[in-house]
Amino acid sequence: GSFKDGKKDGFWKYYSLNGKLIKIGQYIESKEEGLWKSYFHSGQLLFEQNFKDGKLVGLWKEYHLNGKLREEGNFMDNKKAGLWKRYDTNGKPRLEFNYKDDKKEGLWKEYHLDGKLSKIGSHKNGLAEGLWKEYHLDGKLSKIGSYKNGKSLGLWKFFFETGSLFA
Repeated sequence: GSFKDGKKDGFWKYYSLNGKLIKIGQYIESKEEGLWKSYFHSGQLLFEQNFKDGKLVGLWKEYHLNGKLREEGNFMDNKKAGLWKRYDTNGKPRLEFNYKDDKKEGLWKEYHLDGKLSKIGSHKNGLAEGLWKEYHLDGKLSKIGSYKNGKSLGLWKFFFETGSLFA
């Protein structure tokens, strides 16, 4: 990279001690700008991040070592915002969740390895809130209950895989 008036400017490349590229992106007046990419020491892509005036904005992606997408979501003014998704090493969805001002907000879904829904609920201001349900591998309800400000509230019901209530 280079400097302009004592500040980082233009495209910069960072390398590991063994000479492998580990990061590349552009600076304007020492602030990250545009698309930045980071790499595993193997050379495989690790992150794709977008910056505006040194702050994370727009689409952000993280990859597994095998090259499959691990997580994706958006940033707004350096804070996580909107829908985020997380995937297993085979590319199957594992989690879907939402952020508002860098805190979990709204619908939360988790999936079993086979792709079926395992858990559903919501967050408010970063904490579990309202009705939550969990499911057995066969799709039958395994647990149901509520949260208030991140703490379990009231009666929770647990179910055997047969569907009968655990007493």
